[in-house]
Amino acid sequence: MSPAVAERLHSLDGKRLLREVIATNPRAYLTAVSRTALVFAGVQPRPSENELFLSNVRSLSVPGSKCVCPDADQPAFARTFAQSGHRTPLHYVLKIFTPLYSALVMLGSMLTLIGFVAGVRRADPALLACTAVPVAFAAAHAALLLGTDRFAMPVFPLALLNLVVLGPVLARSARVAGEIREEIAVGALGT
Repeated sequence: MSPAVAERLHSLDGKRLLREVIATNPRAYLTAVSRTALVFAGVQPRPSENELFLSNVRSLSVPGSKCVCPDADQPAFARTFAQSGHRTPLHYVLKIFTPLYSALVMLGSMLTLIGFVAGVRRADPALLACTAVPVAFAAAHAALLLGTDRFAMPVFPLALLNLVVLGPVLARSARVAGEIREEIAVGALGT
């Protein structure tokens, strides 16, 4: 990047620039927000930093360090962590479980969003406690168009956790809501 371009970019007011972009083309902004939200739901963007590093770790043909991108200009770091390519137990584990992990993250993200909407609609603190943090984290990043997939990584364990937690919480919440509706119906009939 030329020094003139770099200086011009540093002189811009980011908040003002984002407001202008939103005002000028709200449809493009909403498209970008939607695309960024999908990254936080586990959909891999192209190019994907996570996929790049995972493929480097699993690759037997990438020479040198498995910790840095092969194109990175970090020779001292690469020499320090250099290792020859050979199959390891981690290689097999990653190869087997990565597709399952990715599918479960997407499923957990959908369940988290459903749980959040249900929690807001029902004013259920248990549902909101399980879902508000990952939804708020993803929404803030999506609104600011910070869609690099490594930024989404903190949401993924919470999405996986919600696969286990939200089933019983949603069932309990539905049961309690049904009991309340039944009591209201009985009370309305009795008066």
